[in-house]
Amino acid sequence: MKVHVQLVAVMACLAVDTSRAARILAPFHFPGGSHFNTLGRLVRELAARGHHLTVVSHTPLEVALTNYTNINIRGSAALITDMFSFEQLSSSIKKDIGLLDVGVIKEFVSSLYSKDLKNCEAVYEHPAVKDLIRSIRCGEKQFDMVIVHALLVNCFDPIAHLLGGVPLVAVSTSLMTPWCSDRVANPHSPAYVGTYFLSYETGNMGIYERFLNTFYHLFMKLVRHRALYADTEELHRRHLGAQLPPLWQSLSATSLVLLNTHWTIGGAVPLLPNVVEVGGLHIEQPRPLPQDMEQFLSGSREGAVYVSFGSLIPFHTLPLDKMRAVLEALSSLEQRVLLRCDASQLPAGVRLPGNVWASRWLPQVDILAHRSVRAFVTHGGMHSVLEAVHHGVPLLGVPLFADQRLTMSRMQTLGVAIQQDYHHMTAQSLRASLRSLVNGTRYRDRARRLSALFRDRPRPPLEEAVYWLEYVIRHQGALHLRSAALDLSWYQYLLIDVTAVVGLAAVLTATLLYVCFRKVDLYVGSKLEKLKAA
Repeated sequence: MKVHVQLVAVMACLAVDTSRAARILAPFHFPGGSHFNTLGRLVRELAARGHHLTVVSHTPLEVALTNYTNINIRGSAALITDMFSFEQLSSSIKKDIGLLDVGVIKEFVSSLYSKDLKNCEAVYEHPAVKDLIRSIRCGEKQFDMVIVHALLVNCFDPIAHLLGGVPLVAVSTSLMTPWCSDRVANPHSPAYVGTYFLSYETGNMGIYERFLNTFYHLFMKLVRHRALYADTEELHRRHLGAQLPPLWQSLSATSLVLLNTHWTIGGAVPLLPNVVEVGGLHIEQPRPLPQDMEQFLSGSREGAVYVSFGSLIPFHTLPLDKMRAVLEALSSLEQRVLLRCDASQLPAGVRLPGNVWASRWLPQVDILAHRSVRAFVTHGGMHSVLEAVHHGVPLLGVPLFADQRLTMSRMQTLGVAIQQDYHHMTAQSLRASLRSLVNGTRYRDRARRLSALFRDRPRPPLEEAVYWLEYVIRHQGALHLRSAALDLSWYQYLLIDVTAVVGLAAVLTATLLYVCFRKVDLYVGSKLEKLKAA
């Protein structure tokens, strides 16, 4: 009898869990592998907790899950891995004065948007995605939530409207962009919040920096709007139906924004209750390194340095003079070096130093967790910086584009990094910076203190993300978290109407006073004239 009671109790618990399971659609069109590290871990965790996931992605699961349906779109667009060169990504920075070339940035950003819009179009044309959209429009498939990737193109956001207005969640794999803030009316003042393509830190700007920060803040929003808005709406109506509302209306229905950053990196900025920082949610427990790599790192009495410029930029695309400078600086170190590099692609005559281990792919998180690693040479991508901060590893940053300069400037101010300007870096400057990082304990001590701050949270970032997603599901979109600013026009939000009323009142008051005083003056003047005449 006791066994039967226990069995009934277990079945009851399972029934409760099943009743709470949500059907979640997660369409991710962007073909960037590093970005899916964050997105993929989130949806896998949701599936592990009993929710039913339908995931559109270029990265199918290696091990199938019973409640995880993967719509594999690999091949619809080229994967963004090792596809840019150093010169392409650094071209937006003028060599001599360190400012940004507006024309180059406009062309570069417009090109990125255009390519991503083509990626979105290609995904919509995929037979499996066409079938998914058809089944949604016919009512054959229903979902309780839509999770989208907030980066460049708002590819799948209107699907939430197509599903009857189910909760829409946006996951940003980088810093909070101005256009991501706009979708929930989160305060994003360029007076003190740094913006893309500039290295001005939050709360550390003079009037010149604030002027440029404001200019580029508005400029980037304008470029994005002109490059994307009409074409994106046309694409949506062609594939999802002509009955869709304007794109801004679909975006303003966002219930929750998850940010892959943290105040220890981005600084203290205002965030609405439905904007939650979950920086580092992609970081898993480190796994043992391959035996030969473990022996290479552990066998170095002076420790090791790890060098990687991210998944987008292969080392062999460095101009020959820059490549020789980097390798010369690495060869001068007493430490061993792990370098993400396809040695077979190096130019003729270029040889790797004897203290360097090179591989096209390296397990970055596992390496950064190793006790021997004393410094990380990086481009300053958000995922790399989060991993380094998590494991308390000092940074030598060579930022190239987007938010990398802003992120590395912040790291340098915090005392855990040294930043090198790509156009002016030499073997001597790199050698001096690396020796400052690996010799002594100054940078390592600060990196460990920052790591302690980064890890000190009420919940781990993955737990935090899942909690808020389930919170939105439990409360049918959590409309009580929605900002009333979304219902205001731009002139109301900026208080221009109030300022106009106050200004008009001031002008009318001043005019009335002037008329009164003028009449009094004329009256008194006439009386005095009469007295003089008498």
